[in-house]
Amino acid sequence: MKYIINLVLFFDSNTRMLALKNDDTLSMELSKPANRLLCELIINNNITLAREDIIKKVWADYGFSTSVATLNNNISELRKAFSNLGFDREIIVTVPKIGFRMEAEIHPANKKDKLVEEMKTEVENVAIMDESSPQINEHVLSPSEDQADKVQKQSGPKTSVLVAGIGILVTAVTVGITLTILLQSEVIHPVTTIGKCSIHSLSNTPTRSNFIEHVQDMIKKKKVDCNNEPVEIYYTDTRQGSNVLTVRFMAVCYPIDDGHYQNCENYKIVR
Repeated sequence: MKYIINLVLFFDSNTRMLALKNDDTLSMELSKPANRLLCELIINNNITLAREDIIKKVWADYGFSTSVATLNNNISELRKAFSNLGFDREIIVTVPKIGFRMEAEIHPANKKDKLVEEMKTEVENVAIMDESSPQINEHVLSPSEDQADKVQKQSGPKTSVLVAGIGILVTAVTVGITLTILLQSEVIHPVTTIGKCSIHSLSNTPTRSNFIEHVQDMIKKKKVDCNNEPVEIYYTDTRQGSNVLTVRFMAVCYPIDDGHYQNCENYKIVR
């Protein structure tokens, strides 16, 4: 299982790796007992666990015998790993005379399967529209109604070529985004939250300073509700043709439970 801890750390229980989510070169490999211990703490996040219960779940149930001293040593290993990754805030709290409690924001990090399928469908639909009717792309890809009117009022072969070219360009960009997701082995990590919306970046490059501003702008334009229900938002933008065109892409997904989406709605804007 893979988890995001406090939107900063990435933990993979299968490989026993704890790392910074934006830089997997900064990582720590946990010992097997510490790995099982962290899993138990994550499962019971914000719940105080008695030392005896932890020893049973992490050691005895696996056929190992241990002591409170060994438990304390493994707690120290986890705290040191967090500290070495630059996370100074105390995540694992000692509860005197009882045991330990993990206090963190935990998110499962395996939610992209449904998103990938939705985006593949979107790419196929856009590709079909490109082949059959450039005018459909003109309507779908217009950033605003007034700009759409300007395009529709123009006539002649230059306009047709321009509209078709924009349609092909955006299709290529959308396909590129999707292939990036399909080919990358790492998880798409959340960057921040806006209300109840969890914001993810689809870009492989570091997040720009205006990233949040652009996401908020598109959320407002598309009237996405971040106040009343949890939403997963995946966003990226790119400039094409010597910065003449900016292509923005946003996928808005509504989760049913951890790892599954009810549906995803995809939006594109060309400016």
